[in-house]
Amino acid sequence: MESGRVEVISEAGWERIRQHFSLTNRQVEIARLLCRALTNKQIADLLDITSDTVHVHLRDIFRRVGVDSRLGLVVEFVREDHRAASQATSPERSGQAGPGDRLRLVAGAEFD
Repeated sequence: MESGRVEVISEAGWERIRQHFSLTNRQVEIARLLCRALTNKQIADLLDITSDTVHVHLRDIFRRVGVDSRLGLVVEFVREDHRAASQATSPERSGQAGPGDRLRLVAGAEFD
């Protein structure tokens, strides 16, 4: 993790997101970079592809997830990660903070 950046979605969360939305490994790779607030050009440079290719991948990701913006994509991914993690473990039973608690600390907002 880069200094100053907080990863809101766990490694296991990314796998659940890939499966839930039927994303390819490349699409997950691009989505992860988008969630780090990188531009299409920055993503393209990191992956050694063109900005147009990044744009095509993002358009397909948006369609699969059912959103029309970068922010909408991030919010939907966080919601899916939270839903899946909540089903796997209940913070009330384990006595540990759950993903929603972590999200409230990071973003100052709650997601159902």
